[in-house]
Amino acid sequence: MKKLLPLILIFTCNFCKAQNLVPNPSFEDTVACPFGVNQLDFAVGWRSFGNTPDYFNSCATNGMTVPNNNCGYQFAHSGNAYCGLVTYRNPMIQSNYREFAGVQLLSPTIIGQQYYVSFFVNFAFGAGISIATNKIGCTLSLVQYSDANPAPINNQSILHMDSVLTDSVNWIKLSASFIATANFQYLIIGNFYDDANTDTLVVRTANNISYYYIDDVCLSTDSAYCDTWTGNEYLHDSNISIIPNPANTFFQINGMQGKLEIKIYDVAGKLVLDTKINNNRLNIESISNGIYLIKINSKNKSIIQKIIIQH
Repeated sequence: MKKLLPLILIFTCNFCKAQNLVPNPSFEDTVACPFGVNQLDFAVGWRSFGNTPDYFNSCATNGMTVPNNNCGYQFAHSGNAYCGLVTYRNPMIQSNYREFAGVQLLSPTIIGQQYYVSFFVNFAFGAGISIATNKIGCTLSLVQYSDANPAPINNQSILHMDSVLTDSVNWIKLSASFIATANFQYLIIGNFYDDANTDTLVVRTANNISYYYIDDVCLSTDSAYCDTWTGNEYLHDSNISIIPNPANTFFQINGMQGKLEIKIYDVAGKLVLDTKINNNRLNIESISNGIYLIKINSKNKSIIQKIIIQH
């Protein structure tokens, strides 16, 4: 299901031990507050990879808020936001209807490397939602799918839940490990199994759709990291600043020393700048106006921050 610019936040984490390859894994970082259905792209980096997944945030209006929204009542697993999607629709209404949420990884997977993936899911038991299903899960892709070109329903995934998920109170963690067989660039969440291979349970009289909330997505090479990660990966560090913000020609990075490795991603998760600097001054004259995520690595620490460029 789809204003106000968000506050500029600074986050830090220890990438030396492990890294979550999923940007904006808890859906907290926003382009704007959702005010209607089908606005997953308001969560930085995330977008529809098929049909109309939704974005919920406590700052929202028109039934898209957290915890009380059009699809049910649920606090976020962490923070103040999550996404939601349809995993099944009554075939008498529309067969094999699925919604998919997708994101571009911070870096592609490495062939032969073992990875660990997890996310939290909750059954949205709001009005009009009357079917619970199994098979909700995730997969990886080389292709950036869209509304017009949805992810395939091919009865394959790297992770899925075999039992029908009816818990509308607790967040349930799904997790798996796998060996990367390609340099995958995208992670997709949804039900990739057709109607014949999806088990269902009608939980109220109306028999129309199944809908689930998603939060705190993790993909890492470290099993302990995804086992213990709760979504609060980036903690505020008042000693680091990127100024001015918004900026038109340069950013000054204060509180980090030595050579800095910098990557800037647009709101669709596309890498727009990959560079190194030694003087803490980053020229941005070649980057178009917009809202971006900047990831900065130094020898001792890393940060991810939202930046705004206005020429």
